[in-house]
Amino acid sequence: MSDWDDDDVWEEDKKIVSYNARQKDIQDPVMVPLVPPQEWPSCLHNIDPVRVKEVPVDIPYCFRTLSGPSGVLRTPNKRFIPNKRWLDTIRERQIEKIRSKTKSCFSMAESLFIPLGPQQIRRIKEIIFYLSLGTYHTKLVQKECAFLIVLIQDSEERTIEMIEKALRNLKIVNDVVFESEDNSGALMELKYGEEPKIISDSSDSTLLVVVDDAPAKEFYEGRVDCQIVQNRILQYPEKILIEQMVDNYFLKTHPLRLLEFTSPQDRQNAKELLSSVEVLYCGAMHDYSKVNESASLFISYEMTPKNKFGVAITIKNEYDKENIENTFARHHLYCVYCKDQKRSSHSKYDEDVRTMYIENFSHLYKRNRDRLMIVQQIIAANEFEVENVELYERPVKTAMTSCGVAQQVDIVELIEEKLVKVGKSNNIYWPTERHLRTIRMSDDIPWMVSRTTERFNENCIVTFKDSISGQAFIDTILHEAHFNPVFAVDKSDRYGPLITPCLRKTFSISRTLRCAFDMKIKEFDEKIRRTAVTDWDPLMQTNRTQYYTARLFDEWQDGSETGIIGVMGWSSKFLDHLLQKLRDLLDPLIFEGVSELLYGIGEVYVKSLMTKYNGGLVVEVDKFNQHIKLVGDSAEKAFKDLQNYQKQRCNIQMFSEIIVDFPYFNPGIKDLVDSSAWREIRMALGIDYLRFDIKKGIIEFEGNVEAFTKLMEVLEEFSSEIFKMETMEREEAAPTCPTCWTEIDSATDYFRFQCGHVMCRLCVNAKVRSMESTKLICEHEGCGKFVTPSEIENIILGGADRIKDYDFQKMINLNQTIKNEILSINLSIKQCSTANCNGLRIKSQGGQPVNKQCGGCSASYCRLCLENSHGEVSCEEHRALQQPDYSIQAYIRSVGAENVKKCPKCSLLVEKIDGCNHVQCGRCKIHFCWLCLFYIDGEGSGSIYAHMTEVHGGIGLENNVEQFIEQDWELRPPTPPPPTLPPRAIHYDVLPLNLQALVTPRDEHIYLDFINSAETLDQQIELIEWAMENLRH
Repeated sequence: MSDWDDDDVWEEDKKIVSYNARQKDIQDPVMVPLVPPQEWPSCLHNIDPVRVKEVPVDIPYCFRTLSGPSGVLRTPNKRFIPNKRWLDTIRERQIEKIRSKTKSCFSMAESLFIPLGPQQIRRIKEIIFYLSLGTYHTKLVQKECAFLIVLIQDSEERTIEMIEKALRNLKIVNDVVFESEDNSGALMELKYGEEPKIISDSSDSTLLVVVDDAPAKEFYEGRVDCQIVQNRILQYPEKILIEQMVDNYFLKTHPLRLLEFTSPQDRQNAKELLSSVEVLYCGAMHDYSKVNESASLFISYEMTPKNKFGVAITIKNEYDKENIENTFARHHLYCVYCKDQKRSSHSKYDEDVRTMYIENFSHLYKRNRDRLMIVQQIIAANEFEVENVELYERPVKTAMTSCGVAQQVDIVELIEEKLVKVGKSNNIYWPTERHLRTIRMSDDIPWMVSRTTERFNENCIVTFKDSISGQAFIDTILHEAHFNPVFAVDKSDRYGPLITPCLRKTFSISRTLRCAFDMKIKEFDEKIRRTAVTDWDPLMQTNRTQYYTARLFDEWQDGSETGIIGVMGWSSKFLDHLLQKLRDLLDPLIFEGVSELLYGIGEVYVKSLMTKYNGGLVVEVDKFNQHIKLVGDSAEKAFKDLQNYQKQRCNIQMFSEIIVDFPYFNPGIKDLVDSSAWREIRMALGIDYLRFDIKKGIIEFEGNVEAFTKLMEVLEEFSSEIFKMETMEREEAAPTCPTCWTEIDSATDYFRFQCGHVMCRLCVNAKVRSMESTKLICEHEGCGKFVTPSEIENIILGGADRIKDYDFQKMINLNQTIKNEILSINLSIKQCSTANCNGLRIKSQGGQPVNKQCGGCSASYCRLCLENSHGEVSCEEHRALQQPDYSIQAYIRSVGAENVKKCPKCSLLVEKIDGCNHVQCGRCKIHFCWLCLFYIDGEGSGSIYAHMTEVHGGIGLENNVEQFIEQDWELRPPTPPPPTLPPRAIHYDVLPLNLQALVTPRDEHIYLDFINSAETLDQQIELIEWAMENLRH
């Protein structure tokens, strides 16, 4: 009987025909990206706006700007034109009074005029300053120069010695700074009046990193019983850098301080008394712009029974079934139907069955909420009418038992065993020990695993010590996770734990800069916190697209002025692209070309813009590079303000407190200028507000910029006249720049050295830029004192209110100058030969190993000759081997003169290692006989073999055969290749889920027979892939 006579089959076919008749025509579906379109939460902190606070002025930079606090106010309604004739009358009248009432209190002809530098001025002003009893002295100002004038006692030498002791100039003589090049592993010490030197060992340094949080300098001096020069808390990024240097990744959780002692011996004594970190470190090693990478793997377990979860869709119209099925199939999601809680492929033909189920979600959708979300998005995009979309759970009998077993597993041990296996099989990591317990105790283990428990969730973090090897580990694990569960502890779990790779690329950022860019940084973060397929990166189209998520983040510690900022996510290239965009975002705008904005009232105007744009702008007046840096959300607006400065200069309203006292002006102005004169000056210049507080010695000013400039000229003229009258017995020339002879006054940008002499700023910059030695000398006639290292550093970097994020880049040229000077004066030091390494090689004697390691790149070198390690070869022999002729002769001797000959045509040296006597030259390509050097130009190897047979009786292999016979060696055929792996028996349950959805139970035996017909395992895999590809189409 045929199948057509079967009534049941006939009824089934009628159902199918009726079903097909009811269905609507299939439409082209709207495709939805299969990456979970989740948005990561923001990891950026809410940073408080920059507070306007008093910045402590460092000693080398003080007394070189306006005397008191100044700023910019509103723009006036109308412009006032000064009455110059009236002003000239006032000035002449007051100068006449100064000349009539001023006289010297002692003989200036028998006095010493000592120019005062910033540190000496501060000591005179802030500390009780006194000389020997009966010593007459006074303080006077000549324009921008400040003098201590002392009547000579007994002798000039004794008077100078007394003054030096009172001013404590010894502190200037002991001035020391430390510099360092990137990736050098050494410090460069600059000391006043001495040649620079290299410090490559922490024991030779005066700097010590201690684990402590006691702020008081006296506290440490009391504990170690020695003087401490410097004491500061280390910033958060500095602690991360020290962690990398000492390979200790727990230091950043502790408070660290950097102490500077007067000698290495004091440092060594303190090290024995304090908890410290043995590391060679100074602040100059911290490069804000340097990118640090770290790789981690987050593994999350849900310790609950693993029943089967899916999404149930109840459609509104039965005629949409085929359309909906086709749409989900195009997204690699396949619909099934159930009858009596059992899967039934024929149920879909029943008109009453309108609920379909989806279970075969890929590993991209391990979370139920993600599965529900992608189904809802597909339905919404294609505008299907549905009654309900919900999650459903189908119990699995063994789920509870498997979950109980999984809860007893040591997850950390399981993860580490898997990592060891991955490392070995992929040549990433070969442990020196065999057992996991001993591997954990070894120093070379490249990861750390931490574990936290939250109710039914177990979370583990694998942190890799090296970013490169970490990425290799993670890439291998992600590839395997696409096909099989990785780190699984529950046998009933088809997907395994949730694995999230994380690569972090960071650099340092100051709190000031972070606050200024707060708005732009958050806008950029919002754009990149979504998973999206992009066209520019083909990798985004692969199965690993789920990991291509990224976000910005920053980290700070309480009280730290510096933190880190960067991007986190996956794919190094993807993150590099985002990191470069972030760095471009933080680049400053450079304004240059208007020199008057770099000092005086122009500098006040520039800095007042920070108040105008309240937290959205930070400026730095870079006097060394002669430009202004503008950073922040409002940098573009501030740039336009500076462009309009020249036009608006007359209309800019400002305020200032002018200190009419030493060292800015001669204090006699307070007594010699009439009080009525200040009212007349105010009216002549059109000043809105002018008040002279004689007790405090401060003039309170409010008016336009031009009026302020004129007022400063008047004050300077009064002060100069007082100096002239006080020193009538002695001619003192007005201060001028010793290089360009420009007169130094209030309209000049200048620099005051510690020796007390002044120099125009442009010449100072040129002097530092062109220096070949760090031992700079003041160029004023008769001075000869050295410029202190702190001053050189300060000229380049600027004052304490600078943006410290750019310090390292500013010091690159100085560091190169210091290194060149060290290399030129010290022949026992040499530059490392490794490309892009700034390390130095230093000779050393004694019983230590012959080879040392470069502090920058860790390359091995000989400590005696500073060349690359040369094994057992002596230094003299290694040096000779660098000469071509000697090297060739040495090589010929090592291999035997009979094995090396010259090519008969081009004379290239040819070595014969083995084989017959036919040889071909590697340069001119001729064929020749090794025994007699016979060759025919233009002929191939055939003529050489004919020559060897005819003239020499063979080609040269005859003796080799006799040698095999004499030594009774067995000639064996080559080892056959390993046999191919046999196929495995494939059952329906082990087929890929996508293939199970395509093959109906009625046809499964056909496909299983086809797959199991393969002769090898590789063929079997190819047949499975072929079946899946053909069934989809």
